[in-house]
Amino acid sequence: MHGTVTAVGSSSVTIDTSTGTTTYAVTSSSVIEKKGKTTLSALSTGDMVAFSVVTTDGTATIVKLVAGGAPSGMAGGCGPGGATSNSGGSSTPSPPSSSGPPA
Repeated sequence: MHGTVTAVGSSSVTIDTSTGTTTYAVTSSSVIEKKGKTTLSALSTGDMVAFSVVTTDGTATIVKLVAGGAPSGMAGGCGPGGATSNSGGSSTPSPPSSSGPPA
């Protein structure tokens, strides 16, 4: 998924996406990347981000969030297939987009 940071808390980040604005939990397991920095405090309101989340017991938690350019391992960031989203703790990648018949 991708969006724009609208708020940064001590253990959460609020992101505005095409489907609405949501506050996500950030834990010690969350991976944050912004220009070589790896802490939540490196994020700023207005940052464009690509991110993936996991939802457990009704709480959406950031798995990986990268501000700025295309994140490593996230298929170009904000394009199709650029993030994973899941529930219940298993990871399900987004299907890749296709632009024609298979080769």
